[in-house]
Formats: sequence, C-alpha cells, structure tokens
Amino acid sequence: MKISRGELNNLVRTYVEKPRDAGLQSPVAMRAGGGGKDRVTYSPKAQEMRRLQELLERVPDVREELVAPIKERLANGTYDVNGDLVATQIVSRLLGDKLA
Repeated sequence: MKISRGELNNLVRTYVEKPRDAGLQSPVAMRAGGGGKDRVTYSPKAQEMRRLQELLERVPDVREELVAPIKERLANGTYDVNGDLVATQIVSRLLGDKLA
C-alpha cells in the first residue's frame, strides 16, 4: 500500500497537531513517555474463575486411589464383570439419550 504525502500530513495533523492545539497530549507523545503505565484490572468474577482454574489444575487426571484396586484385581484375574448389569446400563443410557 502506498501512502501519499497528503495522507501522511493528515495523520500528523490528526494524531500530533490537533491534540496539542486543544491542550491535550497526543497518543504519540503518550507512547513516547509521559502517558503513564498501562494497567489491567479483573472483575471479581474473573478473579474467582482464575482461582478455580488454578485449583482444578491441581486435581489429578486419574484418581489413583480408585484405579489401583481395579488394576490389582485385573492383574490377579479376580475382577468379575456382571454382563447383565453392563448390558442393562448400556440400554438404559441409550434409551435415556433418545427420550431426553
């Protein structure tokens, strides 16, 4: 994109000369140093969401205290699955999804 001399002059007038004529600090001058530092403030809800997110990150993906006994029973060959109960649960969840 080509920027002509006239367009450049318009930008200078808009961002440098007009604010100075009105007694204001131009955006260019503010960035150069006297405008202060930027700040971000979060709403109480955003702060609470961040706190909850940090707590959630501490929770392990796998609850080892529940998984370990099942792994042990699988390794020993003592883990017994009731096929009828599994089938009943599958069917009831499928029907529940269709009815909902």
